[in-house]
Amino acid sequence: DSEFRIRYWEDAEIEINLAIESRNGYGLTVNRAFDFKEKKVTHVSFSMDDKYQGKGIGKELLAIQFREYKKAGIKKVELLANSNIGGYAWAKYGFYATNNSLNDVKKSWAWKKKSLWRYEDLTKEDFQLAENVIKKYKKANPTSKTFPRHLIANLHNKKGVHIGKELLLGEEWDADMDLTNRKQMNMLNKYLKNER
Repeated sequence: DSEFRIRYWEDAEIEINLAIESRNGYGLTVNRAFDFKEKKVTHVSFSMDDKYQGKGIGKELLAIQFREYKKAGIKKVELLANSNIGGYAWAKYGFYATNNSLNDVKKSWAWKKKSLWRYEDLTKEDFQLAENVIKKYKKANPTSKTFPRHLIANLHNKKGVHIGKELLLGEEWDADMDLTNRKQMNMLNKYLKNER
């Protein structure tokens, strides 16, 4: 059984809710808000029952959504990369952090550095390395309003250990993707095609 609901607001804004029900409740829920004036869509929420995960359903749904966004003339996708796997995953898929969310990450990392006993795989040098990546990018791109989080997601320390995932897991940040940015779209398409 499924439920599909569309709400319309003034100024060409539409919110779409899709819920597909399984025997135990909703197996999948998707909520998207479209602003056609601004040519953007906000990923409000997405949830999938554990038993459906790992089967490529979410990836296929994401691919369909992005194809339809392009057809509809959408230029930007915004979301909140949530504090579980999303803090890492959306960075890996090509979403950029807004400047405001970078400040939040720095505060979070400061807390993590004080709590290193919880993050056995990370050292203070690892955090410094990540902070230096951000500083270097900001110095080279002083007018940029976003930061390509994949630079952290793909980060390895001096010993060659992949630390990006550990740094970003548990992080919550505002993210966006410019659908006209080839670099961002290439990263998303690589993910959708299971390339590394």
